[in-house]
Amino acid sequence: MKTNVSKEKKLTPASLFLVIIAIFCAMGGLVSAICLLEGYAKTESRPEILNAGWDVTYNDERYTDVDLFEKVFDDVKKSDTLVISRKLPDKLPDNTIMVVYEHYYDIVVELDGKELLRAETDAYERGDVLGVGFRTVKLDDKVAGAMLSITMRIGEDDAFSKLAPPEIWEGRAFFKDYPSSKVFPMSLGFFFIILGCSMTVMVIVCSLRKLFRPVDMFRFAGLALFSIAFGVWMICELDITELFSDDLVLKAFIKYFAFYLLPCFFMAYQFEEENGRLRTRRNIYFGILWLIDIAFFAVTTGLYIFCKVGMRSSLTIMHVLSGIAIVSVLSIRIYDIVKGKNRYILSVYATISMGIVALLSMIRYHATESNYGFSSNLLYFAMIFFVLSMFYDYIVNAMRSARVEERAEIIEKLAFTDTLTGLNNRQASENYFDMIDEGKKRYIIVQFDLNHLKKANDSYGHEAGDKYILHFADVLKASFEGRGFLARTGGDEFIFVLQVDKDDDRTWLISVLDKLNNRLAEADTGYEDLLLSTAYGIYESKPDDGLGIREGLRIADERMYAMKKDMHALR
Repeated sequence: MKTNVSKEKKLTPASLFLVIIAIFCAMGGLVSAICLLEGYAKTESRPEILNAGWDVTYNDERYTDVDLFEKVFDDVKKSDTLVISRKLPDKLPDNTIMVVYEHYYDIVVELDGKELLRAETDAYERGDVLGVGFRTVKLDDKVAGAMLSITMRIGEDDAFSKLAPPEIWEGRAFFKDYPSSKVFPMSLGFFFIILGCSMTVMVIVCSLRKLFRPVDMFRFAGLALFSIAFGVWMICELDITELFSDDLVLKAFIKYFAFYLLPCFFMAYQFEEENGRLRTRRNIYFGILWLIDIAFFAVTTGLYIFCKVGMRSSLTIMHVLSGIAIVSVLSIRIYDIVKGKNRYILSVYATISMGIVALLSMIRYHATESNYGFSSNLLYFAMIFFVLSMFYDYIVNAMRSARVEERAEIIEKLAFTDTLTGLNNRQASENYFDMIDEGKKRYIIVQFDLNHLKKANDSYGHEAGDKYILHFADVLKASFEGRGFLARTGGDEFIFVLQVDKDDDRTWLISVLDKLNNRLAEADTGYEDLLLSTAYGIYESKPDDGLGIREGLRIADERMYAMKKDMHALR
């Protein structure tokens, strides 16, 4: 029961609609920017990929004329050494840049026996976790045709199954053409990050304004962070950060840190209320999966930080946990469709699409020799469909919940509010009395009776009588300043209840009542012969009197009638 004048702020359907429009306008602008970037990103040069003609020495075995695109390295073990060599092209472009890839191994690059690049060797010898990405080496055009040799020492088991061949770029075009070749997926990565950040700001604002219930905030925060984590993973996966930093170890950590958080955020969105209850079988199951994902993430992160164990070593377990989460969600959503419980078909289709593509992507990762036709772009589009549909699903749910709450508030207002004055009515008073008695709270109750209402009705009509009552109610509202509980319990009868916490409360109330009839006399009723006045009676509860508030009201009513008789006698 609300007894204060102030009301909790609610997110109305209109404001939710404005939020949707703002978010989708921002997304539309971002998509337009992506299209413009795609249109302007014209590559001027293509790299020469050195994939063929390699001599490979691996585990005391030597292979000649190897194509790195085709060669599969089975059962790669930590501490294995791999050496590949071949001649550089006979002609090199001006300001040549050679791009050399690393994948959890240290690397030494030599030309005709002269060392050009050494990376991660100190970290390898310390037993630290190694990184993944590429490094650039500037080449003089005089080294054309020289013998290129790359030595790699493997830093962890199953570090790779295929080697990414070096690439020869024209130096002046590399820093433009390389990112231009990846502008579309790169833009999508930033799209996810910006969308997630926008939703995070929305979560913070709604949280500060207390617009949503805690479970809704938890779900929406999970969706926002899911979008950010996927965008960060995409940017790292695209090998873009190497243009700005050569810290490949940090890049690999951020990549898997974000990737391992995805199941946690995905499961966070699955919690929901059912008939006002949070403790349901479905939520308990999702809660168990969520706790397992959180524990797995904490363990892998701790092993990386404290024990120098690469997060990639737990990737298979992560894929299994993600697969269980995806299959569970798909099964439950399909079950809801069959039972007719789910009204949000768009998000269901998006979840199914994303789940299938994600599962096939994980299978493809672990079966590198298979030829699944699902490209990375398909995964990105499936994820966009999923995130946007979940966002739409959430907003639609929130709007419908807001409408339900709005209707409930209207019904409550009609049930517990006096339609003429806007004050609490008799039913609200009965509920409030029960609360006072159950809590055994100390109180002062005042019974008011408005004088001359019959005169107003008989002389000027019932409309004038209603205005007479309204004037009286307005003075009571202003006098009591929103403190306590004020109600109209009958035609000319009003009550005020003040919970007494300190002596100052009693003093304040007596002061207000002493001045009340003077304030009423000053009110303009619109009729010279109608002056507002009231008789009232007071009862203050005692700690040991054992009387309920209704009995206290009866005593206050008797005292009010005694005051009314005195006022009649004076007149």
